[in-house]
Amino acid sequence: MKIKHLGQICVGPTLTEKEIKLVSNALNKTKGLEQKIKLYALLSGKTRYKLIKILSDLEELCVCDMAEILKMSVSAISHQLKILRKEQVVTTRREGQIIYYSVKSKEIKRLL
Repeated sequence: MKIKHLGQICVGPTLTEKEIKLVSNALNKTKGLEQKIKLYALLSGKTRYKLIKILSDLEELCVCDMAEILKMSVSAISHQLKILRKEQVVTTRREGQIIYYSVKSKEIKRLL
């Protein structure tokens, strides 16, 4: 049976029903799938991705440094960091009045 999809013609699945079921079940059993999907959604924001990237490369930075690097306002950077912190993607460390941010886990760094 030929199926038309997005202008392409498909003659049907090349996998057997058993193979399709196996792959589908494995996908549904993926450990932390919802967490990973949520993380990818967070990283889909251009600024948030850049923040995670520079924090991964430089280990730890304050908001002012990130604002300078990205040529953005401190307020805009703080807003994005608040989102990342709420979702436990970044962590903070205070030294006097300065708050330093870093990526919370190595798994996140591997995604970049």
